[in-house]
Amino acid sequence: MTKIVDEVFAGNTVAYNSLSECVRKNVDLEGKPSKKDWMDNLIFELEMSTLKGKSEAMVLLGYAYLDGKSVKRNAVKAANYAKRAASLHDARGEVLLGFMYANGYGVKLNYKRAMEWFNAAISKGNSSALNNMGAVYEEGLGVKKDIAMAIKYYKQAAEKGNDLAKTNLSRLQSATPKTSV
Repeated sequence: MTKIVDEVFAGNTVAYNSLSECVRKNVDLEGKPSKKDWMDNLIFELEMSTLKGKSEAMVLLGYAYLDGKSVKRNAVKAANYAKRAASLHDARGEVLLGFMYANGYGVKLNYKRAMEWFNAAISKGNSSALNNMGAVYEEGLGVKKDIAMAIKYYKQAAEKGNDLAKTNLSRLQSATPKTSV
C-alpha cells in the first residue's frame, strides 16, 4: 500500500484516482470490497501523511469523511481536511471546500465562499471547479440563474475532459430552444 501512496505524493494522477475510488467507495485497489484492516491501514497512512503537509492525503481524507463509506461520516472533519488542503493551494482541496460551502456540509452554507474556492481552483485549470461553477449558474446558487453562463462553464470543463460536465452540457444544450433568423 505504501507504494501507491508514494506514487500519489509523486504526482501520479492514476494512483491518486485509484486511491480516491478506494476511500470513496470502500473498495481495495482491485475494486473489491475492502477488508477492514486494509482500509484502516490506508486511512492511518493518509492521516500520518497529513502531518507531513501532504495535501493529497488531506483531500482524500476529506472525501472519505464526507462520503462516510470507508470511515464514519463526519462532515466537520471532512471540512477541516478540505480547509487544510485548500490553505496549501491544492486545487482539489479548493474544489472540495467549495462544494462543502455550496451544500452546507460541515460548514455554514455560503455560496459566495463556494464561488471563491471554485474560482481559486479554476485559476489552476481544474475541470471539476469549472463544472461546479456551471451548476452554480444553472441553479442560481447565490447568483442570478444564467443558463448561458452555465453552458460556458460546462463547455470549458468538457473541453478539459470532464465527463460530468459533458453530460451537463449535453443536457442543457438539448433543453435550450434554438432560435433562427
